Amino acid sequence: MLLPILLMATAAAAPATTATPKPEPMICKREPVTGSLARFRKICMSESKWRAVGERAQNQAQDMQDRGLINSESPR
Repeated sequence: MLLPILLMATAAAAPATTATPKPEPMICKREPVTGSLARFRKICMSESKWRAVGERAQNQAQDMQDRGLINSESPR
């Protein structure tokens, strides 16, 4: 007899709705197509994905500089 009352009390205490995460808005950028002066392609990603792509590119460039594959000094 006590169990149904307990279940009703816990059900009332639980939130009625569960919050769903709001999807990130998409950010679209145009990138030139190699070999063409007028063609572009449109790339759409969320802000966090654009940030991750930028960080990965920066890390790869830094790694190439550290290994001596590219020179960061300006030519003379």
